[in-house]
Amino acid sequence: MRSRQRSKELRSLQPSLKSKQKSKSRSRSRSRSNLFDNRSIVTKKKYNVKLGYSDSQKALHTIKNVKKFDVSVQRQLINSMINRAKYNKNQTSGMRDAIKIYTKWMKEN
Repeated sequence: MRSRQRSKELRSLQPSLKSKQKSKSRSRSRSRSNLFDNRSIVTKKKYNVKLGYSDSQKALHTIKNVKKFDVSVQRQLINSMINRAKYNKNQTSGMRDAIKIYTKWMKEN
């Protein structure tokens, strides 16, 4: 009998605990300053470009698509394609051809 009463008491206390937790989180969000607000920070640009390193055709297509960006961004994108192809566990001969094309482009630019 006591265990039933005890469980009822615990159930009755739980909603009050939840409401206290909610009120704490609300008060915290109101008192926060705008200094570290994400809306005030300029976020990174997201580049929506079709890139690939699976074969030589993809490599040429990637170089063509990357030309619309800054030279530093071009180098970063091409360098990431080289590293993805170079350190891929299942490297194919097409990837090796793409690495050659990308490294040639990096030397020229």
